Amino acid sequence: MKAVPSVYLFVTDYILNSSVFVDKRIQKWYNKGKQKSLLYHFVLGGVTETMMTLEEMKKAKEEYGFSCEEISKRTGVPYRTVQKIFTGKTEVPRGVTLERLYLLFNEQTLRHNSYEKVYLDPDGYPRVNVLREPEFAYDTGRPQGKYTVQDLENFPSWDRVELIDGEIIHLEAPTTVHQAAVSELFFQFYGFVAQKGGDCKVFAAPIDVQFDNAHGKKDSFQPDLLVVCDPKKVTRKNIQGAPDLCVEVLSPSTRRRDCTLKLGKYLYAGVREYWVLDVEKGRLAVYTQKDVFPVVYRKGDLVPVSIYDGELKIDLSKIPWFGEEEEA
Repeated sequence: MKAVPSVYLFVTDYILNSSVFVDKRIQKWYNKGKQKSLLYHFVLGGVTETMMTLEEMKKAKEEYGFSCEEISKRTGVPYRTVQKIFTGKTEVPRGVTLERLYLLFNEQTLRHNSYEKVYLDPDGYPRVNVLREPEFAYDTGRPQGKYTVQDLENFPSWDRVELIDGEIIHLEAPTTVHQAAVSELFFQFYGFVAQKGGDCKVFAAPIDVQFDNAHGKKDSFQPDLLVVCDPKKVTRKNIQGAPDLCVEVLSPSTRRRDCTLKLGKYLYAGVREYWVLDVEKGRLAVYTQKDVFPVVYRKGDLVPVSIYDGELKIDLSKIPWFGEEEEA
C-alpha cells in the first residue's frame, strides 16, 4: 500500500470508540471525489496504519467468504449500501462507510496473520483498542498443568498471572481494602529497612517471584509484599529464589490458595517467614520455618518480624478497615 502525507485532523468517532487522526489532505481528496482508491492514515496510540483500498477490501471479502448481508450485520452499514459498493455501483463510498469496512476487514486480516489490534465486540461490531495485545501471545497450545515460566513471557505485562504446578492462574484486580492494607504494611516495612540500611529490599506486587517447587520445576508467584535480603536474587526483571519474607493479603478469590497451597510452596522453597493477613476478620497468621503452627495476631497487636529478630514491630492498628467486616 502506498504511503500518504501526514497532515492530521483530530476526529473523535463513535464507531472506533477511540481517538483517531485522519489525514486532512486525503479527506479533501475524498470529499471532492478525486480519489477512487482512498488511503486513510490512522495514528492509534502512536501506531500508524494505512487503510486498505477498496479493491483490497473486495479481495478480502472473497477470501473470507463474507456475504453482503454478513458485512452489513457486522459493520452496521446498510445492506443495499454494501451491495452497491461491492458490485461497483458505488465507486467512492462515504468516509464513515469506508472506515467501518476497513475495521472489519483489517480485523479479519490481522486475525488471519495472528496479530490483532482491531477486534469485534460481542454484538459483532468492529472496535479499536490500542491497549489490546497480540492474541497469538496467549495461545501456547499447552493444556493447564504443562505451562512453564518461559510461557509467562507471552502474557502482556498488564495481565497479572501466577504459575503453580504448571497451571496459569489469572489474578483479579485488588480491592481498595486490600490495597490500603498492602500500602500500610509497605510503609512500615520500608521505613524500617531504609533507616536500617543493609542488603534487604522491600517490594510490593505486582512483581514475579520464581523458585523451584517439589517437582523440580519453577513456580511463579506475585506476593502482595516481600522482603529479599540476598542481592543475588534480585534481577532487573524479577526475583529469582525464595524471599526472606512474603505477605499475602486475603481476598475472596485467593483465600483458599493463600492459606493452603501457597503456604506449603513458600515454606518448601525456603521463605523464612510467611504472613497471611485477613483484614476483614482482623487476624494475621505468621508462619516460620521453626514451627508448623502459626502465631496469630489481632488488632492492636505489635507484630515482631522474625527475620529482624523482633527489632521491627508492625502495628496492625494502623491498617485501614482492619477487623471491620463489610456490612451485608
